[in-house]
Amino acid sequence: MLYEKNRNFGPRRPAFLVPPGSTKPKSRPAPWPNRLFLPFLLVGVILAFVASAWGCGEEAGKLLISCFRLGEPLSDWKLEKKEGSPVFQLEKEGDIVALELKSDRSSFGFSKEISVDLKEYPYLNWRWRVSVLPHKGDTRKKKTDDAAGQLYVLFPRGLTRLGLESINYYWDNLPPKGTTGVAPTWKKTKIVVLRSREDELNTWYTEKRNVYEDYKKLFGQEPPTAGGLVIYINSQHTKSKAEASWAEIFFSKN
Repeated sequence: MLYEKNRNFGPRRPAFLVPPGSTKPKSRPAPWPNRLFLPFLLVGVILAFVASAWGCGEEAGKLLISCFRLGEPLSDWKLEKKEGSPVFQLEKEGDIVALELKSDRSSFGFSKEISVDLKEYPYLNWRWRVSVLPHKGDTRKKKTDDAAGQLYVLFPRGLTRLGLESINYYWDNLPPKGTTGVAPTWKKTKIVVLRSREDELNTWYTEKRNVYEDYKKLFGQEPPTAGGLVIYINSQHTKSKAEASWAEIFFSKN
């Protein structure tokens, strides 16, 4: 039997025999380098699709809350100052435009009114980075209640602030990740520690929380409409410093 070298870089195989009267040989499978390229192409398409969810554009199933842009004022956010001098700026790093907050024994943040039905948009998505953690910060105790990264989802109940509930997502220092409980300053505030000193500093992290399920678990009932969002930082209790940056924030259906 005649043999020929496999041009597809495989082992040697029997040569094709062309039947009498045939002018076209049987089709061969695509060379294996082309077949291996297809999975990488599919992965690239999937990653591009996922990346498209992050950005300033409105998309189906996405409710954009904030997308920072250089040169644009933070007019849709309200500065909330409790103590000390707030230091903040918009910065660009690669394809990310972020709001950087710096606290030096200060306490401040930004709030924004929203109206989100969590049954329709249960997931809260955001990107954040912490560069400096408050020294011995621990939100479980009133005397050390400092954290670099804080994102509050507010739930107004009634006509006064006394009925206000909130879920506070923290990038804390000492408490281990996964810690949940009641804030030491207000019983209607529930805390969820997502990240801590165990995580890398100066590194962007992407978060996705099912706020609808978090509320039911923490408060034991169906959530009302989410009415506000707060980005916050403080370090006055521990008399130290903290730094954090925030990028896109949006709710999504899945």
